[in-house]
Amino acid sequence: MAGIFLDQLKKAPILCDGAVGTLLYAKGIFINRCYDELNISQPDLIREIHHDYLQSGAQIIETNTFGANSFRLERHGMADRVRDINLAGVQLARQAAKSFDVWIGGSVGPLGVRIEPLGKISLQEARKAFRDQIAALSEGGVDLLLLETFGYLEEIHQAAVDAARARGWRHVYFNSLTIPYWAIHVTAVVGIALTGFSWLGLSLALAFYVPRMFFVTGAYHRYFSHRSYKTSRWFQFVLGVGATLTAQKGPLWWAAHHRIHHKLSDEPGDLHSVKQSGFWWAHHGWLLARDLEDTDLSRIKDFARYPELVWLNRWWVIPPFALGTLTFVLGGFHVFTWAFCVCQVLCWHGTFTINSLSHLLGRRRYATSDDSRNHPVLALITMGEGWHNNHHHYQVSARQGFFWWELDATYYVLRGLAAVGLIWDLHGVPDHVRADRTEATHDGLVSRIRERSTKSERHDLTEGWRALVGRSSRS
Repeated sequence: MAGIFLDQLKKAPILCDGAVGTLLYAKGIFINRCYDELNISQPDLIREIHHDYLQSGAQIIETNTFGANSFRLERHGMADRVRDINLAGVQLARQAAKSFDVWIGGSVGPLGVRIEPLGKISLQEARKAFRDQIAALSEGGVDLLLLETFGYLEEIHQAAVDAARARGWRHVYFNSLTIPYWAIHVTAVVGIALTGFSWLGLSLALAFYVPRMFFVTGAYHRYFSHRSYKTSRWFQFVLGVGATLTAQKGPLWWAAHHRIHHKLSDEPGDLHSVKQSGFWWAHHGWLLARDLEDTDLSRIKDFARYPELVWLNRWWVIPPFALGTLTFVLGGFHVFTWAFCVCQVLCWHGTFTINSLSHLLGRRRYATSDDSRNHPVLALITMGEGWHNNHHHYQVSARQGFFWWELDATYYVLRGLAAVGLIWDLHGVPDHVRADRTEATHDGLVSRIRERSTKSERHDLTEGWRALVGRSSRS
């Protein structure tokens, strides 16, 4: 449905209905009433308003649920009726639109309370309120979600980022687009059970694992996300194809989402933060959720100007499908099981450990504004990505193992490619960056200012910000 909606939006404007509350007031319902509760007590009135908008040509009908969250409903003694009121809102919109070809949009408004640091409501409480409402709207079967009239950026982050997760684990982990993902897992297990353990098979899995993991780290991450080196246009496309062989979607999609991670690392809005969203979402929920399928090309304009990359981003499934087919045709089920399926599962979860475990396990050498950590075992598994705190300290570097004893196999491969002229201008790690373990970064101060609640603490941190900016401008 999301794809159909966006395709239609690209062709022509889509007409949405108007305010429901304004018409309710015009029909004699005073503002001291709970308008959302009318879904239950006066359903005919709500259906009538929906029908009037449909007759006027509306292509999107919003549910009467703008204020149907626990905080707003609590004012009317209905905090325990969030699910009932939202489900009824979806049902009424569906009934009114029965003979019309329209979309049903689940209306989600602000909570009506201040969240931290401006108020007493914690981010966890805000997330739960949004999650409960959006889960009910999704259960009712809305086609899309409409976040309306938010005046505070932090609050809309809570609603937007958590919207996909709030739709329930079945929607995230078991939807039509995740069938190949789980099918490969099942085939790997069943294949080993049927053919038995094989050292040759394990060798095949590892032989395919190394180049595929390199394309995750050296292409998706260090090139498309961070531009830590330069290359020609034709080899850039080779890197893109190699990256898609790992079945982690298109290079533009991957890089655009990863750039959001660094912009908001471990803060509200980070798309795969353990701190904000929990382990399983950070591990692979963000990759599987249908709500995050689209690519925001505005975040990846530097590569979106290449038509071949845009094409590859759309048809990313072709290379991994071709690889799986080739292993089966040339080697039969045994080779397909180990070289493709087992290898693919290992490559997926090896990559995912960086989003989940690298913000939980290991040591912090640098005082970054997030929870990134260095772990030698994860670095070994991911060919160098486990030096994650190093990376968050200096993101543009092509080298994530900052010291000789920090093994970084991806960097060694990049040096080899540079030696033969396929890539060049690898960003290194300046000595002062490597040595500075206590530097207070601009991002770190911003994060701390947001986290502090008392006026005096904010004043002290703000003065530290000004001093840092002044020091930077004089140096």
